[in-house]
Amino acid sequence: MIPKHSLSVVPFAYFILALTASLIAADLSPTSFVAPSNGVGGGQIEVSWVVTNRDSAIALPSWTDTIYLSSDQVLDVLDSPIASFTRSLPCAANGSYVQAGVVTLPAAQPGSWFLILKVDSAGTLSETNEANNQLAVAFTLNAPDLTVTNLAAPASATLGQQIQVQWTIRNLGSGEAQPNWTDTLYISTDPVLDGSDAVLGSFTRTTKLPAGQSYLQSQTITLPSAAPGNYYLIMRTDSGNSVAEPNEANNQASVAIFLGLPDLVVTSISNAPAVSTRQRVEVNWSVRNLAPVPAKGSWTDQIYLPTDPQWDVTDLSLGTASRSSTVASSNSYVVSLTAQMPAVPPGQYYLIVRADNGNSLRESNETNNDRVVSVRIDAPNLTPTALQFSRTVLRGRTIPISWTVRNPGSGNAAPNWTDQIYFSTDDVWDPQDQSIGQFTRDAALGPGAEYSQFQSVTLPATNAGNYFLILRVDSGNALYESNEADNDLASPITLAVADLAPVGLAAPAKAAFGQPLPITWTVTNQGPVDALPNWVDRLYVSGDATLDAEDQPLGADYTRTLALGPGQSYERSISVTFNPGVPAVIAGTNLSPFANPAAVGTITREFWTNVSGRLVRDFNFQGTASSTQALVRFEAPRDVGDQYAARIRGFVNPPKTGMYAF
Repeated sequence: MIPKHSLSVVPFAYFILALTASLIAADLSPTSFVAPSNGVGGGQIEVSWVVTNRDSAIALPSWTDTIYLSSDQVLDVLDSPIASFTRSLPCAANGSYVQAGVVTLPAAQPGSWFLILKVDSAGTLSETNEANNQLAVAFTLNAPDLTVTNLAAPASATLGQQIQVQWTIRNLGSGEAQPNWTDTLYISTDPVLDGSDAVLGSFTRTTKLPAGQSYLQSQTITLPSAAPGNYYLIMRTDSGNSVAEPNEANNQASVAIFLGLPDLVVTSISNAPAVSTRQRVEVNWSVRNLAPVPAKGSWTDQIYLPTDPQWDVTDLSLGTASRSSTVASSNSYVVSLTAQMPAVPPGQYYLIVRADNGNSLRESNETNNDRVVSVRIDAPNLTPTALQFSRTVLRGRTIPISWTVRNPGSGNAAPNWTDQIYFSTDDVWDPQDQSIGQFTRDAALGPGAEYSQFQSVTLPATNAGNYFLILRVDSGNALYESNEADNDLASPITLAVADLAPVGLAAPAKAAFGQPLPITWTVTNQGPVDALPNWVDRLYVSGDATLDAEDQPLGADYTRTLALGPGQSYERSISVTFNPGVPAVIAGTNLSPFANPAAVGTITREFWTNVSGRLVRDFNFQGTASSTQALVRFEAPRDVGDQYAARIRGFVNPPKTGMYAF
């Protein structure tokens, strides 16, 4: 049996604790947003803003503040961000931070816009209020708009040459165009620019262009060496899209241009129909540019003298004429050139003028540059017809000489050529003959004409005898002649000497000392030529009738200063006086033929050598002489030596009565 117990029931009491929880978070809100009221698309602006943490919790980094460009003040998904700035520092509760930055504006449509700043744009932070994170400011967006308003170039031009191209760029937009950008010129077969069009030049703009302003550009452009035809020049401004523009479709302009090649044609040649070898001839020709474009640059026209009407590289050139000026379409130029005909055989020839002979110009037609005319070339024939001079002349003498030359050929003999006179031992010229004179002809000689020449030549002082003078016309072969074998003419000449002979000598048979002795003599030129002055007549006194080295001159020389012709004579008279002491030969005969010298006397000459002193009194003539010699004549010794003394002594027995001088 279960005992009964007493049970005390204590009721339970249930307690419910109600807690109110408060979320602790930051609350970032922009309180200020400063930006310029306007800007240029593509340009940059400076902005700044202030953000305040309106709650009691700290805002921990990092988060992003973003700026949008919007057409209204309400940010939506259509608005594009234009700049973002990351905040990497905390913002204390009830604190603030200031942010600044540079924003690049987009190339949007110019007009009224809004700049919207959104703090913590990515929602990185948990905030107590997400509705106060934005702030908008009104903004006007300006933009440049570059366009080509004018493009000027020649309507036609020559391929490969340079032209002037001018264009004008205007800024139609509301904003300033900031440098740098590039204007590019293209050449195209149509007015639409595409990737196949070639660039002719690019030009960088380095200065800004305000709204509504323009600039003018002019450049020298080299055209390509393309095929002739119709082309377009296309100018595109800002070709690299460096400038943000709302309208990129108005950046280019085009102009049509015909590009061709010149076509030079020789239209006429003016010349004499017949000329002579080596003649200087004036040739005139005209050249016309048949192309619709000008001929520019430098080129050379050349004239040739071939034997056939077809030019080839072996043809003889007569001269060139250089051209360096522009010849406009359908215009002509005239050339005048003086050419000297070469020394060629006479006959039929051709003159060929080649325009742009060296192909310096690229032409549309290279086959029509030549023009041909015929010309006849005649040749002269110089022939000596007369050679005149004295046939017998004195050797070594200068004589006058004349000759005549005729041109029986069909051509004009053009100067210069040389006639030469030779001295020869025969009548046939050879290189060993001596040239004694020459004459240079500096005037032309026409067909059938002749000339005469007078000149002096000096004959060689060679042996007397018979010789020849030979005239060689055109001795240097300066002319081309139809006959080169008839240029010589020889004529004989005799070289002679004068023959002076004393034909009379008269003097008294006796003479006394101190008395004048008249003497007269006559001289005749018995030779065939003149005796030329000056010569000397000399009188000698001799012991016999034969002149030898022992005979003494009287000292009465006569110099003849006039010429003496063949057969002519002159007479001369003088007076001489014999004085005692004058050296003379003992009259009669030599002493030596006598068999016994003692019969006529003895004269002795004594020599002393190695003596001193200069006067006779300085030597006493004592002692034995170095040598002794018997004399047969009174005469002084020759080439004895130096420092010697001599004494002559003896006696003479005159062989017969008469006058003697010692």
